[in-house]
Formats: sequence, C-alpha cells, structure tokens
Amino acid sequence: KELKKPIIKKRVLEIASIGLGLLGLLFILGGGAYLFHQIAFYLDKGYWSPFSVIDAMLYANPNDPWLNYPTTDIGVYKILSSLPFSGSCIASGLFILFIRSAINNQKRYPIIY
Repeated sequence: KELKKPIIKKRVLEIASIGLGLLGLLFILGGGAYLFHQIAFYLDKGYWSPFSVIDAMLYANPNDPWLNYPTTDIGVYKILSSLPFSGSCIASGLFILFIRSAINNQKRYPIIY
C-alpha cells in the first residue's frame, strides 16, 4: 500500500515556488532596469558609469570598515569590485529561477518522503 504524502508539504512547495519565482523575476527586472539606465546614460552623456557589487554594498552600508578599507579577504574584495551589479542581479535571478524549477520538479517527481 502506497503512503499518502502530507498536504502541508505540497502547499509549502507551491508557496515556495511562487515566492522564488517572484523573487527571481524581481532580481532579473531590477538588474535589467539598471543595465538599461547605464546604457541610456552612456548614449546621452557618452560616459559609462560603472557600478560594481562593492558599490552597491557601499550604498547599502556606507560605514562598513571592510567595504571602505579591506584588510582581509582582498581577493574576495577584488572579485566583487570587478563584478557589475546589473549582471550580478540578472545572474542571481536566473539562479533563483533555476532553484524554482527544481522545486517544481520535486512536486512532479518527488524523491523526499
């Protein structure tokens, strides 16, 4: 006799799927909007305004000592300062949508009992 799966797990997976889908789309649209802003600024002024992940982190937390004067994890700082914010948002959104599709596959082909 096959065991029935609890309904609550199905509801949690559905809510997580919807929430992750919306979050992924928000990241993609936000990154795309900022990229569009950079392109429009370049076409208007002739200057590309670079905005890295470190710049975004500094905007969110301007008093963080590591962001202003990194003394440890210099390699991480260099990587984050070279990554464009808009591309990172788009890539993060695509990754979140990938996780969402994995949750949807979990609903169709359950492996967790």
